[in-house]
Amino acid sequence: MTFFQEALRIQVALLGPNHQDVGTTFNNIGRQHVLKDHFDQALLCYENALHIRCEALGQDSVDYAATALNAGQILHQKREHDKALNLYFKFLRIVRAKFTNNHYVTDVLRSIAE
Repeated sequence: MTFFQEALRIQVALLGPNHQDVGTTFNNIGRQHVLKDHFDQALLCYENALHIRCEALGQDSVDYAATALNAGQILHQKREHDKALNLYFKFLRIVRAKFTNNHYVTDVLRSIAE
């Protein structure tokens, strides 16, 4: 985790706080928090990554979709189903437009059904 945090500090200093690489690092830090069951901290990282990726890449980018899925899964676990559904549908819209057959679509559809 300390290496990600150091990378984030350097990226922000060199590239600015809204660069797509900063968004990627926030997403990766969020994943590390998930692995430690620190879901609130993960969600904060994913929210930062979503904001940055939206600004840097747009809401139709695959990277934005991936982070939307990550955040949606955390919200699903926290039983914040309306918020999770909103992010799941954003993910589905992007992935269905970009890929014809994607196994992540079935995973998200199963999560929505639950």
